[in-house]
Amino acid sequence: MSKYANNPKLKIARAEYNKKYYARTSTGREKLNRWTLAEMRMVQKHEISDTELAKKIHRSVAAIQKMRWELKSKTEYTKNTRDAITASLF
Repeated sequence: MSKYANNPKLKIARAEYNKKYYARTSTGREKLNRWTLAEMRMVQKHEISDTELAKKIHRSVAAIQKMRWELKSKTEYTKNTRDAITASLF
């Protein structure tokens, strides 16, 4: 182990370097908008067309369709898992 491994100045310098490096090389994906619960409910209800919803919540139609598919998949997985567990108990 290096004699510099526990040096506090080295840790600070390394942290500053990493911060600058990540700022230079970031793809911007860290700043993506997360889906709110209200948005997910609107997608799941499907009361208006995807195009209208996309304009309303400022997301692409493809993003809306993907989220709907993900929500449906999670719901089906949860339901099927719950049914399988219930069936195994009896």
